Amino acid sequence: MKTLIQQLGLAAALLVSSSVANAALVATFTESGTDVILTLSGSIDTSGLIPKDTPNTSAGNLVEIIPGQGQLLFFGNPGFETYNRYFVDIQTTNYGSGSYTSTSATSSMLAGLVNFTNFTPDKSDDYPLFLLATSYTSNSAITGSATFSNATFTSLGLTSGSYIYNILDGEDGTASDTFTVNVGSPSTVSVVPLPAGAPLILSALAGLGWLNRRHKLQT
Repeated sequence: MKTLIQQLGLAAALLVSSSVANAALVATFTESGTDVILTLSGSIDTSGLIPKDTPNTSAGNLVEIIPGQGQLLFFGNPGFETYNRYFVDIQTTNYGSGSYTSTSATSSMLAGLVNFTNFTPDKSDDYPLFLLATSYTSNSAITGSATFSNATFTSLGLTSGSYIYNILDGEDGTASDTFTVNVGSPSTVSVVPLPAGAPLILSALAGLGWLNRRHKLQT
């Protein structure tokens, strides 16, 4: 019995750790009074990602959004900063119809999604890209926050829902990680499904609890 308990305990621990490992980067818009609050949290596994290129910027303490193009980008602290640009699934959808809006923000580093569709004359960047500071350590925490004062989802052109952007391991590659934009309260976002085999583990744990109670009653 003790061995069974140990094995099930280990399985439960692995179940929890696998759920944590699947965490990715999430940006969430919420309405609060007369403002719209934007938060950024999570992490990215860059171990399998191959950057398209590595430009630089001097912008900082800023967030830019273009809901109608699926663009959302946090800039880190002011000063020279280099960043990697990674390919994103071309089927990515917009998270609204709004045009360019920016506001001051705080962020641990440069991170977010851009879409230069029709921005460059030669259309060389006619697809979405995920940007991330070169100083980033894979799977470490990324945080950011901003307030759009005297704004609503409607005024910013945001459409309620959850939008998942697949970050690819190379051009025409496969999804390596995700960047999710939630427009609305986290309570409206679908719960991440449990890993395969989770129902069996949970059922076994429940059964073990029943047997333990029965044993106590008999003794």
